[in-house]
Amino acid sequence: MTKSIRRTLSVLVLGLAATSAAAQDRPDPTYETLRWQGQDVIAGRLLVEFAPGTPTAVQYVRHEALGTRTLAELDVDLTLVELPRGTTIDAARAAYGKFPEVLSVEPDVLHHPLGTPDDTKWGQQWGLPRVDAEAAWDLSHGDPSCVVAIIDSGCKTDHPDLDGHYAFGWDTYADDAIPEDTDGHGTHCAGIAAAETDNGLGVAGASWGCRFAAYRAGNGSFPTSALVSAIDRAVADGCQVLSMSWGSSYNSSAIRHALQDARDAGCVLVAAAGNDNSTTPFYPAGNAFVIAVASSAPNDTRSSFSNYGSWVDVAAPGQSIYSTWNNGGYTYLSGTSMACPLVAGMATLLYSELGGVRSVENAAAVREALESTAEPVGNWVAYGRVDFDDAILALGTIDPPQVTSISPLSTQVLGAETITLSGSGFVGVTDVTVGDQAASDVVVTSDSQLTFTAPLGDALGPVPVVLTEGGQASTPISLTYDETDPPELLVEETVHVGGDLAWHAGGQVGQGVLLLIALSPSTFDFKGWPLLTDFAVLLSSPLDPVGRLDVPITLPPSLGPLTFYTQAVTVSGGFRGASAVRTTNIVP
Repeated sequence: MTKSIRRTLSVLVLGLAATSAAAQDRPDPTYETLRWQGQDVIAGRLLVEFAPGTPTAVQYVRHEALGTRTLAELDVDLTLVELPRGTTIDAARAAYGKFPEVLSVEPDVLHHPLGTPDDTKWGQQWGLPRVDAEAAWDLSHGDPSCVVAIIDSGCKTDHPDLDGHYAFGWDTYADDAIPEDTDGHGTHCAGIAAAETDNGLGVAGASWGCRFAAYRAGNGSFPTSALVSAIDRAVADGCQVLSMSWGSSYNSSAIRHALQDARDAGCVLVAAAGNDNSTTPFYPAGNAFVIAVASSAPNDTRSSFSNYGSWVDVAAPGQSIYSTWNNGGYTYLSGTSMACPLVAGMATLLYSELGGVRSVENAAAVREALESTAEPVGNWVAYGRVDFDDAILALGTIDPPQVTSISPLSTQVLGAETITLSGSGFVGVTDVTVGDQAASDVVVTSDSQLTFTAPLGDALGPVPVVLTEGGQASTPISLTYDETDPPELLVEETVHVGGDLAWHAGGQVGQGVLLLIALSPSTFDFKGWPLLTDFAVLLSSPLDPVGRLDVPITLPPSLGPLTFYTQAVTVSGGFRGASAVRTTNIVP
């Protein structure tokens, strides 16, 4: 069963909670909180993330060994657990960290909404005219099939200026189908993004005819676990854009991975940059694959409270913004919380112009249009203040990414080396190909730099490296594959019983290779090379025309747990050299 299917089923299981009128009377859960490394967290809870493919049985055994109780399976590899009484968060994190299958362990951090009430009234909805919304609406009124997810404190879904645009929602905090807002923050954000426009009532929403989904993740603050569930559900429900007017200085691994899955599903991710008047990255906005939004004033200067810096992508009006409120009326709020849904609503309108079909290419095109057409406002944001009209006009003229340099210029035919590309227009890159192969571990560190892991080489000499963004391909740049000298061996460090294992050996063309295996890592010196002492020859074979040998096997279900050591030795009329000794652990 694939991860995406398991994730969808997990969301459906959550949906079996009561949806009757009685759910409206269910009190919110209450939690004891404490301070941990400068963050507010829920006491006695951890989010444990296992490596992809870790069997459920192994996960259960690890939890059982530490005496933790499973509260929720947020994903096939992510579990929310309750710690035994008296166990500290740091002690439990250290204990989980000793298990090789565990990728990350983090507390259930509370993330806070970013808007603050402001009674100063500078005029109603000055922000939309400032970003040329009227001109954009002359070109497009959007489509109700495009939905922006407001992940926040919920929404007053029967508000007369919102009820016609409410698509669907869920309360991942109280776990019911009624995302009713008792705080007001989420209702205000929903109105900015998607209030009913041209209806003769109240305010206009940025996305005109598009709709919104409401996901209630808390009341005044949002636990990581509720936010992850809301993100997963928004993806499963088909939302094209996620609006996140909350965050903290803690870069949660669980939230980051949930958002990476959302990105890979074709969602545009928009988050508030924070209200600390600081250049310190604020998360999730600080992740490069998320559009970070700062707040601008009516004269396009930075709002005094807004975070700023090269990590912040765009600015939008966020100061004294008039929008819907949870009492059925309207009010003014200020904050990057208000700037975020304006950009998210704009992104939803742009997505509808592309037909609304969710894909990584369409998401990249929307982001590129938003950023490439932003009006310059100074170096406090990377691109500038967004412009609705210019962004819609730019949708059909997206420029491909430009690559100016590659480092290193060459790599050995076994690949596995980290390659860095420099240039421009990298933020929306969806694919990196090396020759005919897809590169792995692609990480966009900024609009001008990305890294990837070189795949195994199929030919010696230069091969083209190409980036793809929004359906546009970059001009190729060459990466040269060289013979492997000295010999090298690649093999997985950890493999599950009954799983697949592969050795990849490399040496010079024309040589042969011996694959040695031993149960002890001890070595002796042979002609200046450390060789395994008590070994058996697993395989003897000539290297292929590029100096490579691949040996795949499937491990017997009865084999393990076990640790063994392997080494590649090259020969050509005698001994030529040896690779480093590699360790492989077979685990249940």
